[in-house]
Order: sequence, then C-alpha cells, then structure tokens
Amino acid sequence: MEGDDEVPTLILEVGGNRLGYAMPGCEEGYFDGDAVRVILDAQWLVFGYDISERDTRWHFIHRASDHLCAVLLWPRYEVNIRRCADGWLLFDDQGRLSHITVAGASQRNVSLN
Repeated sequence: MEGDDEVPTLILEVGGNRLGYAMPGCEEGYFDGDAVRVILDAQWLVFGYDISERDTRWHFIHRASDHLCAVLLWPRYEVNIRRCADGWLLFDDQGRLSHITVAGASQRNVSLN
C-alpha cells in the first residue's frame, strides 16, 4: 500500500504490468492480520480490506478490461470467498451467504439463524 494523506492504493504486479487500485475508506488501524486479502484467477481480481472495526469492503475487478464491476460491503472481517461456476460465493460463521453472478450481475443473500 502506498500513500499517507492520499487514499491507500493496492499495487499489484501481474504479468509484468504494475497496476494500482484505490481502496477508499481503508482504515489501516484495524488490521489484525493481512491488510488486504487478494484472490486472483484467470478472469477476476477480487480484494477485500477493512473499512471499520468490523466491516470489510470487497472489490470485484474484471481482469481483461481492468474494470471495477462490483463493490460489496461485508459486515465482518472473517469471510470466506470462493469462485463458483457462475460467479462468487461469500459466507461467514454467522450464517450469512451471498452469491454474486457474473453474467447476470445479480446478488442473492441468505442468512441462517
């Protein structure tokens, strides 16, 4: 991450290209572990960072276009994220599940008590 008075920026070098991604709302004081969690596959760059004591912001970037396609706020730092056939699954130990489809750009949420 770079920048003191500026918006923190995630800098990645992928395939010989250096790319920067702004992380608005990033609160560096809340990090207990890794400051940024990054998932990279052939089509997507997904990264999450803390924006408060509990909340995490996730960015979904299409790699071919380098376009930010979605931003998701998750009410917990501990979240599991997995790529599935048609999109992404996010879930946590509080019974929350979110499915984001890539082609339809839709989101479905379930919460179990």
